This record gives sequence, C-alpha cells and structure tokens, in this order.
Amino acid sequence: MKLSSRDDLRDIRAALSDVLDAAMPTSAIRADAASAHGYDRTLWAELASGFGITGMHAAEGAEGPLDLDPIWVVAELLGARLAALPYLSTVVLGTLPLLRAERTDAGSEVLGELLEGRLTATSAEPVQGWRRHEGRLSGSSSAVLHGTDSDWILLVDDGRVYGVHDPAGVTREPVASIDLTRPTSAIDFQEASLIELGTLSLEQQDRCRADLLTYLTHECAGGLRRVKDMAVQHLRDRHQFGVPLGSFQALKHRAADLAVDTVTSTAVARAAAAAVNTPAYLPAAERAFLFASDAYVRAASSSLHMHGGLGFTWEFDSHLYYRRAYASTALAGRSSATRCRLGQRLMASA
Repeated sequence: MKLSSRDDLRDIRAALSDVLDAAMPTSAIRADAASAHGYDRTLWAELASGFGITGMHAAEGAEGPLDLDPIWVVAELLGARLAALPYLSTVVLGTLPLLRAERTDAGSEVLGELLEGRLTATSAEPVQGWRRHEGRLSGSSSAVLHGTDSDWILLVDDGRVYGVHDPAGVTREPVASIDLTRPTSAIDFQEASLIELGTLSLEQQDRCRADLLTYLTHECAGGLRRVKDMAVQHLRDRHQFGVPLGSFQALKHRAADLAVDTVTSTAVARAAAAAVNTPAYLPAAERAFLFASDAYVRAASSSLHMHGGLGFTWEFDSHLYYRRAYASTALAGRSSATRCRLGQRLMASA
C-alpha cells in the first residue's frame, strides 16, 4: 500500500543524501570496512533512531499497512555509496518477515525494537548439520550478513520464524568476502536457545523473497548510476593527445551503454516496486533482479576498463563497485536457480 506521496519520497531522498554525503566519503567507506564492526555504528545509531530509517516503512506501527516505497529510496542511496550499514540485514531480512508474519508476543516485542532502531538483526540459512529439537538449534550457516554483531539472528523453518538472541551456544567468525564493503560471518550453533517469533504462509514467504529481490534491484540501480557518473566524469577530465577521452568514439559507445543500462535498471526496479500488492510481485521482482544484477556487473566491469590502468589500482574505487556488483548476484541464491523458477512460471502460464 502506498502511503508516502511523491513529495514525501523526494524529501526523504534529499535529506538522507545530505547526511550520507557528509558522513560517507570514500575514505570513510574504506575505513569502515577495515574496522572491527565493518560499519560506522555512530552513523547507524543516528540514522536508525534519529532519522528513523528502520521504521519509516511502518509509520503507523506494526499493525498498520506496509509502505515499502521508502525502503526502495534508501536502497538506491545506500547502493550508490557502497554503504556497509546493517540496513539490508535489519530492515529487509529482519523487520519485513516479522511484519508479514502472524507474530507471537515475543515476535511483536522484537519487531518493535527493530523498528525503533534499538536492535539489529540478520537472517541465517542452513548449510550443514541443521537440527532443531526442543527449542534448541544446532548446525552452521555461512556468509551471514552482519552476523558478527547482530542482536538477533532470524531463521525460517517449515514456515515458522525463529530467533536466536542468547549468545550462549553461538560462535561467530568473520569470513572474507569478495565484497569488502559488506561484512559477512560464519555462524555455528551448538544447542542455541530458539525463540518462536511467528509463522509465515507460503505466499508470505514468496513475498519476503520478492522484498529482498526488489531491494537488491534498487541497490543495483543506485550503484549502477554511480558507476556511470564516475566513468563519464573520468572521460571528461582525462586527456590524451590533447583531447578529452570522451571524444573518442569507442568510449562514447561504452558510455552510452552505461547510460542505457542505468535507465533500464531503474525502470525495471520501479516496475517491481509497482507490483508489490499484486500476485505478479515475485515474478516481477525476479525478472527485475536478474536484469539489474547482470547490468551492474557488466557496467562495473566496463567502467573499470574505461579508467584504464588507473581503474585496476587498489586506491581507486572502481574495484569496490565491481566487487559489490559481483557479490550482489549471489545474495538471493544462485541466479541459475532463479532463472529456472522464473522460466517454469512463464511456461506454466503460457
């Protein structure tokens, strides 16, 4: 349901852009990535509690209607800046499943704290030895976003949403990732205490997956726009043989391709967002993500090459965007599986 007007979204975009531009220059992004937590906790507290980015999609409270448009605005802005903030893990993987679930009292309490920005959350997928017995969880999960210091670890099993909060029985280890700006961890559970937070129907589980894909699509669109702007600025500033690089036809064609990918990715992101309250939400989100993620990888690679030897240096930002683009393709599972499911739906409806 749309509650935010176009003016509201414009105001959110402008205000959040000002905050991020002041707080997140490239040097800060690199420093955050090398820090113990992987992000600026002071900035996160300001944005979560002060700016309210963790709860603006549920402005009327947990029982009110969902308004996902502010999330898509935040996604584009964070994606453009490679922000390592735990927004994806806390809001998209944390609050949205709980908002869509039939919650227990414990679930409602946890949701309230997440919406107010007092706690952070993430979601874990089973990898091996996954066992749930009498309120205890054993097993392991790899590549958990912000898994090192999230207050709650959520998991969905047989339609039930569980949470792990007690650190007893939970071992967290940071793991290296191709994306230097998105901290990930491996988590091992040994008889960890489980709290049931709610239940999700199959339809609601599909909608949660569509939420994730639509978020990632908007994040890709924001990153793609920044990649295009960086490349075009370089073509204007850098000169060879006494003329700007942008005057060479081969590079003009590459820049035009970047522009087309940027506009088209933004369009498919908007199309997925427009389908939120329709039965076509999941297939629309899958199509949008597959296109935008492929375009982001293609554009980030092209931009890196357009910068010449400079683009391959550690000090330049091109490789950070290429890493984010490549890693984003795996965040929603194997793209081949997504393509297969989408193809099966299209064949079934033919």
